[in-house]
Amino acid sequence: MASIIVGVFLIDAPTADPPGVALGSELLLAVERSAALFAAWLLALVVVDRALAGQLPSEVSGRGVKYADGMRTDEAVLEVRAGLSGLDNEVAGLRDDVLALRDVGPERP
Repeated sequence: MASIIVGVFLIDAPTADPPGVALGSELLLAVERSAALFAAWLLALVVVDRALAGQLPSEVSGRGVKYADGMRTDEAVLEVRAGLSGLDNEVAGLRDDVLALRDVGPERP
């Protein structure tokens, strides 16, 4: 962190009058800018790390990064799988009915 502060302090040209948030101190301005830079890099690293683990953020805002609740996502996947299993059973039943009708042939009066 100290090297970032020194780097920002040396790279950034000092201003004649630092902004009010720096309380008139060039050093404090460099520390504040370094903290903001560090926070931005940390946010980017967290997002990349979790993306590599297969989790993408559902929201990125000024208040931070939000991810979907893993438990709710797992429950939704189980519900979808159960629904698909039921549909597979229905399709198999319909297939059997169609094959049975094909073997019987058309009814004649």
